[in-house]
Amino acid sequence: MAISQQKIFSHDLEVGMFICNLDRPWCETPFPIQGFYIEQANDITKLTGLCNHVYVDILRARNLDGYDGESTLPRHQMEDTAKNREVLIPSYHFTRDTYPVAMPAEKEMHQAKRIQKEVYESIDTLMQSVSSVSRVDMSKTRHTAMQMVDSIVRNPDAFIWLSRLKSNNAHSYSQSVNASIWAIVFGRHLGLKRKSLESLATGLLLAKVGKAKVADKLIKNRSYVEESLDILKRSPGISKSILLVVAYHQELLNGSGFPRGISGEDIPILGRIASLVNFYEEKTNPEQGEALSPSAAMSQIYKYRNRYFQQDLGEEFIKAIGVYPVGTIVELTTNEVGIVMGHNVERKLHPKIMLVLDKTKSIVRRKIILDLLQERHNHKENPISIRRTLPLDSFALDLSQISISGRKNPWSLGLLAWFNQWFGTDLEI
Repeated sequence: MAISQQKIFSHDLEVGMFICNLDRPWCETPFPIQGFYIEQANDITKLTGLCNHVYVDILRARNLDGYDGESTLPRHQMEDTAKNREVLIPSYHFTRDTYPVAMPAEKEMHQAKRIQKEVYESIDTLMQSVSSVSRVDMSKTRHTAMQMVDSIVRNPDAFIWLSRLKSNNAHSYSQSVNASIWAIVFGRHLGLKRKSLESLATGLLLAKVGKAKVADKLIKNRSYVEESLDILKRSPGISKSILLVVAYHQELLNGSGFPRGISGEDIPILGRIASLVNFYEEKTNPEQGEALSPSAAMSQIYKYRNRYFQQDLGEEFIKAIGVYPVGTIVELTTNEVGIVMGHNVERKLHPKIMLVLDKTKSIVRRKIILDLLQERHNHKENPISIRRTLPLDSFALDLSQISISGRKNPWSLGLLAWFNQWFGTDLEI
């Protein structure tokens, strides 16, 4: 146990403490992230009902007198009051199992790749036309958005896998495409009607068309939202629900978003969903700066519940996408490296992992799938678990050369050039 961790009885907890461990498995609690700050009294009530004692990280505690243990400045000088304001609204009622998986991920991948290519082509054509004319044809983009919905409804894992590929993250429109993917996956999880899924997909694909009209293309130039709305309102075939997604995709629950600073239930449900998935995508695939890992981004979503995001929506998003989405590269407690291939529906902290590198970081030449939930049942004393997530380019791994089914050419892991250089060979795939 780390020296900064201290065991404490649950009834002695205070707001501002950082919970780093429990006296029971995390997966048996409603807390979806392993490690969080106590933000409100309700957190203490939940923990007291579940745990006799917990472990707190004393070095990360927040002082209630206005000082943050991780900072050198008083909190009121660091953060705007509006950003910390909590807004409590009624939970959103959602249904389960509305869209059962209808196609194996491997078979769906063929369709998903074709659709993804068409999506990027349609946005590229759209952005070029926006910069030269004031009225543009959105029909092709809307059509590809509907195809994305079809694919993700059949099986979301194919598009999630594609969103994790390095080549896509380098694309100038990848934020819009990936945000659309997350929105469909999340809406599918919530059981939204198909028309709502299509509005979310189309709205997020089109949300940043206004960037073609502004000098500064970066997200910090907030005027792009109004520019996007102005363009879309003049274009045929754009529904009110699509405009709604565009208008609210940067608004936050407590009113600290933009462009209008709308708060609470004044933000429609599709706007709240769009804002959440947009936040996640901008954190994991930023235009500038270092990207957060999926688990770190999920931690922020959990941290900002009832401030930036509606609490139940934030928690459901974590369940829908998983702390470790399909395609995430992870290092295990055995020092082996693997790729997340699938999830256990009710225990997404324990996914299925395909091993690609062994303990010595050498290539694993045969297909080995570890089910971490099964590992937990079989080896209760010391089960294999995930130690940390790794960047997509770790060890030169290339997900585009690995099948979502787990089949792979042992020389298709991006390591061929390294092997040839090291051993003086001239092998080709």
